[in-house]
Amino acid sequence: MAHLVGELPVWPGGPEPAELLAENDQRTGGADMADLRDISPVASFFAGTRVGLSFDAILRTARAFEADVIVADEYDAAGPMVAAALGLPLVQHAIGLPIAPPPLAPAMGTLLATRYTQRGLTRPGRAALIDPWPAPLHSPAWSPPADRLAIRAYPYAGRAPSQAPNLPPPTPGRPRVLVTLGTVLLDLGMPDALVDAVAAPGDIDVLALIPPGCTRPLDDPRNNVRFAGFVPMADVHHVLNEDAGREGATAVAVVGKRAAVGGIVAK
Repeated sequence: MAHLVGELPVWPGGPEPAELLAENDQRTGGADMADLRDISPVASFFAGTRVGLSFDAILRTARAFEADVIVADEYDAAGPMVAAALGLPLVQHAIGLPIAPPPLAPAMGTLLATRYTQRGLTRPGRAALIDPWPAPLHSPAWSPPADRLAIRAYPYAGRAPSQAPNLPPPTPGRPRVLVTLGTVLLDLGMPDALVDAVAAPGDIDVLALIPPGCTRPLDDPRNNVRFAGFVPMADVHHVLNEDAGREGATAVAVVGKRAAVGGIVAK
């Protein structure tokens, strides 16, 4: 993450994902985390492997940082444990619509109960839930929790001026679709598959952003597909707004993990 935030300080929080995944693979005997018929390997990763390998490092960092509050996303089991160890308020941060299968939470809870007991800790309550997902986009059956604090997503602009993608103007009357999976997913197979699906009809223009840390040729033989490297989301919004400002243009943003979905239509 350090290369994405410029001069902002980045404090270590345990091993990198690749090391955690390798260790979890060892612990689960190579079980397939993508096969959700058995949720235990996924629960093991979040509530077992990551806690075991990251808790002590995060605790040291939080003490050195003299934290006043712990903010952790919904799938982070180490952060709440650190909050319990330091007696600090815990604020959870939602990452969008629920993406985990229903059995994951109780499976994680079972694993965590033992780990809290081993450390002589009590699982902390939550002071608030920060939720960037607009209420109208939640399921009709969804009810906001009483501690929900709604926030508006703000596009990351980077620490230094960046160069927006040099793109040809969109075809009049033809949608331009942005495909990005943010800065988290480092598997190019998924964005490539998504681009293929979106571009297949041939009646739209596709701009696909490559996640940082991944390498891929930017050239593509399809005349309606353009690839670009990492671009701060604020610059992407600028491109889409320019598209929307052209008469007859339609700009649609299709974005993935840890991002929002939105559309801009200009008549």
